[in-house]
Amino acid sequence: MPDLRSKTAIVTGATSGIGEVCARELAGMGATVVLAGRSQQKLEATLARIKQKYPDADVVKGPLMDFGDPASVRGFAAEYKRQGRPLHMLVNNAGAYTTTKHQTKEGVAELCQVNHLGPYLLTRLLEGVLVASAPSRVVIVSSVTHRWGNLCSTPDQLRQEFLQGDFGHYYWNTKLANCMFGYELQRRLGGRGVQSCVVDPGAVKTDVWRHSHWLVQRAVDYVYAPPDVGAEALIYGAAAPWDTAGDRVGDGGRAALPPDQDLRYYAPVVFASPLLTWYSPEGNQGTLGHAAMRWVGLPCSTPWGVAKCWACMAAAVTMSTIDWPLRQLSRGRVQGVRLVPSSALSYDRQLGAALWDASADEAGVPRACQLA
Repeated sequence: MPDLRSKTAIVTGATSGIGEVCARELAGMGATVVLAGRSQQKLEATLARIKQKYPDADVVKGPLMDFGDPASVRGFAAEYKRQGRPLHMLVNNAGAYTTTKHQTKEGVAELCQVNHLGPYLLTRLLEGVLVASAPSRVVIVSSVTHRWGNLCSTPDQLRQEFLQGDFGHYYWNTKLANCMFGYELQRRLGGRGVQSCVVDPGAVKTDVWRHSHWLVQRAVDYVYAPPDVGAEALIYGAAAPWDTAGDRVGDGGRAALPPDQDLRYYAPVVFASPLLTWYSPEGNQGTLGHAAMRWVGLPCSTPWGVAKCWACMAAAVTMSTIDWPLRQLSRGRVQGVRLVPSSALSYDRQLGAALWDASADEAGVPRACQLA
């Protein structure tokens, strides 16, 4: 990894799990790291732990920020800009998992607010700083579950069905939105030196699972990787040189791609398996597809599509179960991060642009990038 002295990074969700590890290791490589979190006490404890490992690390606490509260996101961004700091790496790591359905006071599906709209708003508010600091990097943490996600019946219904509706309550749909936002950001600002990539940390033992079913929690405790391992993809996405970060999908890295086509999704080697990457949704239309999406969130429109989707889900569960044990048994031979294709739907330019615009309207920011 490169020497990151003179670089400044923000890491959200930095008080535990893969966010803390990412912040710690970026600081260890010389970056000035601004920790973003919801608890002053936890921020102070995280800072102390990083300083214990890297006494000379340049690490500071940012203002308190909660992706579930748009006002706190605006406050964080305003204070960051007031301080006049550059921004070379923005790691949008903070997120949540829940099976309950709640709306924010603004009327947004709570899980959608935390996992998608919060990171979207923070990035948009800081986009001018990112451009002024270019070359800069935005890392957006997604999940293997995005592969069976869907956002709406049609692009025109994004706000009603995803941002404010049932689709926004499903974790995998918010993780698909992460991919689409990361790619649309690259299309819009890649030509101005802002590099945007999406990462899948794999199956990791973190606090995000604390609200899941107790059987899931037991599986997480026994077979998921520790945060130090899960953070590898985040660190790689944030710090690896863009021109040598790995073979791009489709051309083996042999030819330079225009920024609006250089769309990167990184995953641990086990999650780069063709057993997962072969699956793609068959479309958004059809009675069966609508029923499936509304009740279990599946992006399928035919019986064959439903079967493929369940096969992908089974493969994802299997990979999540064997990933960490396989890494241990292989004694280091199964490791690393790979550039792989995300779901076919995640590359949909029309839906990506529609999601950008609908998110801007919901968050109260201009649709066009504000670069000043």
